[in-house]
Amino acid sequence: MLEPLVDARGLEIRYGERVALALDRFEVRRGELVALLGANGSGKTTLLKALGGLVPLARGSVEFDGHPLSEDAPRRARRVYVHQAPYLLAGSVFRNVAFGLRASARDGGRPAREELRARVADALRAVGLAGFERRAARELSGGESQRVALARALVLEPELLLLDEPTAAADAASRPLVLDAVRASRARSTLAVVFSTHDEPLARELADRVVRLPEAAK
Repeated sequence: MLEPLVDARGLEIRYGERVALALDRFEVRRGELVALLGANGSGKTTLLKALGGLVPLARGSVEFDGHPLSEDAPRRARRVYVHQAPYLLAGSVFRNVAFGLRASARDGGRPAREELRARVADALRAVGLAGFERRAARELSGGESQRVALARALVLEPELLLLDEPTAAADAASRPLVLDAVRASRARSTLAVVFSTHDEPLARELADRVVRLPEAAK
């Protein structure tokens, strides 16, 4: 059996007085691909952000690889959240994908220039955008932008990849390429992927396990 990576218990997250998410238990194992299903307001995005340590908890706890998120700052880059409408920096696709690597001090500092270029090229190849390094990021289609954001996440070699509606911005031509990129991300057997979707057939086709979230209490 795969090793546990994420263990969330007794979660409650509030936005003001409103309960955005109430969940007794949620687990993810290494190498697992989990789909989150639920109506608008059920807390899918909120749960993804909680697993990434991006929202405060009103109650409960989230552990990543056996450590509370609040005590696991050195592993922050190992948990990457990709928004359904990702923000891309001005400039080239290369600049966007390389941004996280250049900013990270993980493993003793930035990679050498040759390694940086190779890793960016590999990440773009994985999402079907080989050769896009010099393209202007803000001139891309919605589906291409989504794939650049996914490449920007994959290049960091995370342990947990959190995808919020990964096909939401994709047009008909880009949608299968986005899905292929999600599948390709599993080439590393230890990477866990959690994604939200409204598409139940897609969730059941793509995921190892589907978790349906009940609508949060008002």
